[in-house]
Amino acid sequence: MKIRTLKPEEFDEHMKLSQYAFQIELSAEELEQARARARCEEVIVGVEQERIVSQVRIIPLEVNWNGIVLKMGGISSVASWPESRRSGHVGKLLRHAMEEMKANGQSISMLAPFSIGFYRKYGWELFIDRVKYTLATDKLPQRMQNNGKVERIQVRDHAELLGILYQTYSESFNGTLARTADWWEHSVFKRKKGDAVLYRSQNGTPEGYALYKVKERRLDIHELVYLTEEARVGLWNFFSNHDSMIDSAVLHTYSGDPLPYQLNDPRIEQSIHPYFMVRIVDVQSLVKQLSFQPGVRDQFVLQIHDEDASWNDGLWMLDITEEGKGSLSRYQDGTSSKRLDLSIGTLAALLIGYKRARDLQQMDHISGPRSEAVRLGSRIPEAMTNFMDFF
Repeated sequence: MKIRTLKPEEFDEHMKLSQYAFQIELSAEELEQARARARCEEVIVGVEQERIVSQVRIIPLEVNWNGIVLKMGGISSVASWPESRRSGHVGKLLRHAMEEMKANGQSISMLAPFSIGFYRKYGWELFIDRVKYTLATDKLPQRMQNNGKVERIQVRDHAELLGILYQTYSESFNGTLARTADWWEHSVFKRKKGDAVLYRSQNGTPEGYALYKVKERRLDIHELVYLTEEARVGLWNFFSNHDSMIDSAVLHTYSGDPLPYQLNDPRIEQSIHPYFMVRIVDVQSLVKQLSFQPGVRDQFVLQIHDEDASWNDGLWMLDITEEGKGSLSRYQDGTSSKRLDLSIGTLAALLIGYKRARDLQQMDHISGPRSEAVRLGSRIPEAMTNFMDFF
């Protein structure tokens, strides 16, 4: 199989494979819109006898992580024709994609898995669980005194303001997408259709918004963003005022959302499902960009296992300065009794804040002295992960 970039004249063939693999059917208008927005340089294809048999797309994106914005390669459109499946084609394309992402300075990659086990084999690991809270009308938050104002808005008239509120909110999490104006228009507004409201404080300062939809006596809150507790209360007051026209309200949010604790009766229906996965593409580059907890100068010997990115695999010395700056260099002194062994996926879950070092060590995802695992964990800033988008 030959691996190369998609040619413009192959767009129709690329879309046929995508529609077949993901069982969708686009109208002629939708296909033309896709053609107009197509970036063939983002699509890697596997070709046999001048025919596309497999494909992977790398979307150039950015995410928030510990107060900085990182370049990220979003993997999508992973597909093969049935007659070409289980031939190792996708694995070869993913390895090629990692080489391209490394060359492009994308130190991490994310994707929505069709199979978690499949992508774990190639070094991706979960970093976010999505939760759905379903509240009967008698379980809605009690209305509270609030001096602000909620106004219904047209999203495209307030796109810039929504972007500012979202970015401020999203910076408090690890993993959230740094949305561009184009992303708002062609992804957020396209996927999260319905109504929108904006919350302003008593002095008129915008402090939150919500994207939601009411249909067949059900209120779905697809995006709830607030910068203050006052904004949270004001938005929930607005939703509680729907009690006469709905039977239930559903909040789609992240694992760890404090809503149940804030209810008078938190015995509501809750469902949780694993959502997106992350992969470290270039571990040296990532560590250099991240900030660790300040403290004494620390050094850790790490045996990182990465079968699909040789530049990550091997024995490393992680050096963390008093200021919390990290660097990773090849460890040349042989074995160490304090060595910690872990996979590239486990390291991703640890650094992004999805799992803690002591828990990973207890589950045997990190092997080595427990004291070293705890010490390493103490230098990683505590953070909540979140991801409110899809690709």
